[in-house]
Amino acid sequence: MSFKLAAISLLIALAGFSLRAQQADMLLVLQERLDDHQPVYPSGNLYLHLDKTTYTPEEAVWFKAYLLGDTSMKAKVLYVRVVDDERNEVSGAQFPIYDIRAHGSIELSKPSNIEDLGLIKHPFRLDGNYILYAYTDRMVALGDTNVFVQPLRISRMTGRRLEATASVTDTTMLYTGGQVQIKVDVREGGSRADGIKGEYQLLAGGKALKYGRLTTNIVGEAFVNFTYPDLDNDESLKVKLLFTKGNDHTELSLNLQHRDNPVTVNCFPEGGRPVPGGHVAIEVLDILGNPVQAALRVMDGDSTVARVATGALGMATVELPHTAGVRYTVKTEDGRGQTTLEVPPADRLRGFSLRLHQDSTGSRAMVRNLGPDSTALLVLRTNREILWSTQQEILPGDSVMVVIPVGKYPKDVLSLAVFDRDGAPLAERLFLNRTDETYQVKITTDRQQYGTHQRVTVSLSATDASGNPVVANFSVAASEKNRKDSLVFRNILQQRYYGPFAKSVSDWLISARSATILDRLLLSNEWPRSRRRSGMVYPPSGLSAHLSNADGVVGIVPSTVRKIELRSFQGFKVEKNSVRRIVKTMTIEVDRKSQSFFVPDSLLLSRRGQEWELKIPTSSGWKYEYLVDWENPDIGFDRTVVRGKQLYIPEILHSFAIATLPVAPGFDFNAMNLLDEVVVGRKEKAISRTLRNTKCAQYEDRIHAEYLKMRDLSYMAESMIVKGKTYTWGYNPYDEPKTIICLGCGRYRDINYIKNITIPEEFPLPDYETYPTAELDMRSTVYWNPNVYTDADGTAMFSFFTSDVTGEFEIVAQGLVESDLRPLIGTGSFNVTNR
Repeated sequence: MSFKLAAISLLIALAGFSLRAQQADMLLVLQERLDDHQPVYPSGNLYLHLDKTTYTPEEAVWFKAYLLGDTSMKAKVLYVRVVDDERNEVSGAQFPIYDIRAHGSIELSKPSNIEDLGLIKHPFRLDGNYILYAYTDRMVALGDTNVFVQPLRISRMTGRRLEATASVTDTTMLYTGGQVQIKVDVREGGSRADGIKGEYQLLAGGKALKYGRLTTNIVGEAFVNFTYPDLDNDESLKVKLLFTKGNDHTELSLNLQHRDNPVTVNCFPEGGRPVPGGHVAIEVLDILGNPVQAALRVMDGDSTVARVATGALGMATVELPHTAGVRYTVKTEDGRGQTTLEVPPADRLRGFSLRLHQDSTGSRAMVRNLGPDSTALLVLRTNREILWSTQQEILPGDSVMVVIPVGKYPKDVLSLAVFDRDGAPLAERLFLNRTDETYQVKITTDRQQYGTHQRVTVSLSATDASGNPVVANFSVAASEKNRKDSLVFRNILQQRYYGPFAKSVSDWLISARSATILDRLLLSNEWPRSRRRSGMVYPPSGLSAHLSNADGVVGIVPSTVRKIELRSFQGFKVEKNSVRRIVKTMTIEVDRKSQSFFVPDSLLLSRRGQEWELKIPTSSGWKYEYLVDWENPDIGFDRTVVRGKQLYIPEILHSFAIATLPVAPGFDFNAMNLLDEVVVGRKEKAISRTLRNTKCAQYEDRIHAEYLKMRDLSYMAESMIVKGKTYTWGYNPYDEPKTIICLGCGRYRDINYIKNITIPEEFPLPDYETYPTAELDMRSTVYWNPNVYTDADGTAMFSFFTSDVTGEFEIVAQGLVESDLRPLIGTGSFNVTNR
């Protein structure tokens, strides 16, 4: 008897040893797959801290860039672009990256004549909506189009006293012939505003359908009444409203889909497949890909098993009944969209299912065995490394609750995956392991109230969760609070955790304050750039073949050219009887076989106003009528981004929104093919514009011809510029005419252009104690420093002076901890009064 017991004990011990060895081997293979996959598909997760989001045309955008993701491949160049709402680039520059940081500024009032492609830029409108986007040379090399995107407003008027909200009084009337009423509430300084003049316009398919004027009543209300037009199923009605009072104004836009507009319903089962009793995330999108707030019904045949409603991200979650072999129908209550979700019958269920439970007491996973195998391996990891694992023996048909030790790890997006004994992934779930932040930042000022041109002294401290000091690097901005729109300003923490997973709705994350909403987003996602639903199934691939050299510039020139020359105007030198230009030059040899030349980015560094220009010497002097064939990957990358969905910014968070929007710029109904003429007042007219990116109207070339003629080009006989022809205009610092080639449709290329890497300028900080002045200082950003360091005590001190702008100012410090490169953020405030 004792011999049998000893034999059984030995078998159990050997089996346990075998399973432990198998588990160790499996984890080693999984980590090797992660290590192999990471260099091929890294996630840079680029973030830019901007000083604010609303600018006047004469201001500059000051920014600090951080690489928050993988840094295994060093990035060298940061590309920053600003495009208008028609996706025309109006400003762009490149900046050097130091370690995982970069900084710089882009002036809005003085856009360069030449964009990164060498094309003359479309000028900034005085008012309008713009988009800043950024990427790195490493992202270009890897084809990672998850660029950083930040909406901007450029406006002459920046006051925000007027606020407007709007809603459809009866959404069931949104059909052809339905009598629709929109109620608008206007407030001034928080109080209901009567007698405020307004106007509205209805648009569909880029065409104006109706225009009218409004005036608020004694309780600040105004109503728009109209009959819903006959629209195609793939069209929706847009309503734009504007209310003005003096120099203050507010704009509102609603997207009113009619009831025949189809919507898309998507289901994302927890763990990757539907199982009895499992969680399912449901997503509803409109015809444009916008999230839709909708009431949903989950049906089993004719029976309703659940009713849910999607939120601001167009997402909801539902728990399925504990029944196998059911084909559910998930449909919207209004019947505009539906999908099916099939839970296999019991005899077809295999493997293990996974459900995650998170609350204030911790995180637990319910693992259910749906098949004959009883060995399950749970793996907790980041997108780069395995953190924890446990092996569980679960009898067929049984389940086990496993405590997941997520609290011992820093805050991050993690995944929990279940593998069988053969290492096959059966379920995987992304989640944020904790809500509290590891580090805290405190900002205080020596006073709360200041007058104009007075010194503000700021104390910044950074500590960990235990109160210990932290050494960190910050970018710090102090700007007028109403210039930073909280609806579109994304902070470094949001970008760090959710940026890579937000897809096209990343800008809506700002409005999603609920942890439940954000968890739905992760539940429906997989790791970025994963090949399969389970991020751990990566075939060995080695280093990527597309890691081409993305830094520097490559150009091809005519066969007669043997060398090119780069010139940089450095300024003037005053001599006894003359003034001499100082010019820096570089000579680059041309490869005779390929007729190409290469200039590394390290040679293209320049300060603003001292940009490099390209010249091609020939035997007969300088040749002007040439066009270099550029082969730089960033050119194609920009084209991909602009034409793709990366820059799509929704006008509203969801249909039928009731939201207080920030003050908008002047009302010009921009980016629409509108009425030829809209009467705004007795003496004022608003002229419509045509979409440049969809039509190539000849009048654009006439406009540009007139633009060139105004620069003393009276010798130009053509009334219209001819495509493919070369023109000279103006003069550069070398007293030479600038030469351009018309590429058609109002697009031109400067033949002397070559990409420059801009050396960042310093933010101007006046000292009114040492140099007092009576000149008016209307800076809304009074302090910007891209690199503020805390010392060994975790503190930093700095000071600056207020301007003549009064009101509430906000100090925002964002940065990274030196030891672990984790993000942290802190805010403070002060007031400036006119005294």
